[in-house]
Amino acid sequence: RPALYNAKHSAFSIKEKNPVINVDRLSYDFGDIGQEKVETDFIITNKGDGVLEIENVATSCGCTKGEVEKNTLLKGESTQLKVSFDPKAMGDLHGEVYREVYVQSNDKNNPETIIKIYANVL
Repeated sequence: RPALYNAKHSAFSIKEKNPVINVDRLSYDFGDIGQEKVETDFIITNKGDGVLEIENVATSCGCTKGEVEKNTLLKGESTQLKVSFDPKAMGDLHGEVYREVYVQSNDKNNPETIIKIYANVL
């Protein structure tokens, strides 16, 4: 006699706990700035059920840096991402500038979050 299928114990009925990365904003415009270094903060929150691991923070240019306070976030936890832009780091930089910050995590649906940074260097 065939065994009865029991959906309750099927692998399909187990809800996988996934982390979900959320950043409070995905862009920031410093506006008109001089040749001094400027900074802003973003808040990263884990909106999922699993543990969020921020694996890496990279940038599109050496003049831009990103650093998180915590790399591991439990469900509902947040951390600060400090982003700095230094126009002097790349020599004589002037005019409108666009840079990107890449936040890489274990969020399967969003493994890389891109934050856009703008400035007008006077």
